[in-house]
Amino acid sequence: MKITLIILYLIIIPIIIAYLQRKSSIIRKIGAIPFLYLLGIGLHEIFPFDRWIDATKLYQIEESFSSVMLLLAIPLLLFSINIKEEIKKNRGILSSITIALVSLILSTVTAFFIFKDKVAEAYNVSGMLTGLYSGGSPNLAAIKNALQVAPQRLVLIVSYDFVIGIGVILFFITIAKYIFRAILPHRDQTKEHHSKHIHMEDETNIFDRNRWKEMLVGLFFSFIVVAISVLIGKGFSETTGPIITILTATTLAITLGQIPRINHLKGTFSLGMMFILIFSFAIANMADFSSIQKIKNPYLLLMMLWVMGCNLTTHFILAYLFKKDADKTMVSMIAFTYSPVMVPVVCAAIKNRKVLVYGITFGLFGYLVGNYLGILLATLLLQVA
Repeated sequence: MKITLIILYLIIIPIIIAYLQRKSSIIRKIGAIPFLYLLGIGLHEIFPFDRWIDATKLYQIEESFSSVMLLLAIPLLLFSINIKEEIKKNRGILSSITIALVSLILSTVTAFFIFKDKVAEAYNVSGMLTGLYSGGSPNLAAIKNALQVAPQRLVLIVSYDFVIGIGVILFFITIAKYIFRAILPHRDQTKEHHSKHIHMEDETNIFDRNRWKEMLVGLFFSFIVVAISVLIGKGFSETTGPIITILTATTLAITLGQIPRINHLKGTFSLGMMFILIFSFAIANMADFSSIQKIKNPYLLLMMLWVMGCNLTTHFILAYLFKKDADKTMVSMIAFTYSPVMVPVVCAAIKNRKVLVYGITFGLFGYLVGNYLGILLATLLLQVA
């Protein structure tokens, strides 16, 4: 009964927040995911479940539940992207993605060499941070599952990232546009970007009854992807199995997304984002700020600060050298660092909604490559360590 109540709590609260987002300007400005992180951490501190259920068992429940939500979300988020078409429509995006990837890899690799003697399993942390800053929490958790990192490490990284992220997001929605536009080329977008392959949706669209049928179809295919991926993963060892599961799910979702009837399903991205909201709320409920205060070794936080600072600075310098547009650089940074869900927030802050599709497309590429890149990097750095 207690387990059922916990799961219902983790599902119902994000759905309520997604519904209220349609009516509340405060939640829209903050963003549903940051709001749920704040809410989850706050509720956890006020009403910790470990008072009436064993803490270890609670972690296992929340970890298993969040993993399921993540696995179901990944295909739904990827079904709506048609790689070939988006490359044609945004020809300059590949060079921008290359800049973002080079900046990220440089920052995580240098972080490994700087902190490898200070942070336990620094190679895995570098891989996880590569996923985190190329697609957000979904990639972070996917790589954590694949590399079999302890759940406590994930919780600590998420908690630190939340603190760091507040400052980064505030920067992007306040003064960033003045700095970027003063230094980088700034071209007014005279033509709205349109795409029939990227649906301009968010989690609030799940309340549109006209989309429910297609969302159910998308969910059906997502279940198929997850089932096949888990079955294939079980055919490998405990170490290799999780990696195979995540990579299989990503690959199958990309492949199915190239089928027009699946690619054009309305509401799949919205439903995927709803699962991400539930996942985010579950992770936030696992965050323990009291444990952060007790940490005697600050090097993990310093490692994350280095990755963030080096990544954004290198990205900015390369954007300047290659004469990238200021607004596109801003949305590409935020899309890669905090996933596509933060793109509309930044577009509204800089008052340029015409780079919205560009930013979402950019962020979806982050979802695509983040899992591969993070796992590969962690594996290579392990050999060095």
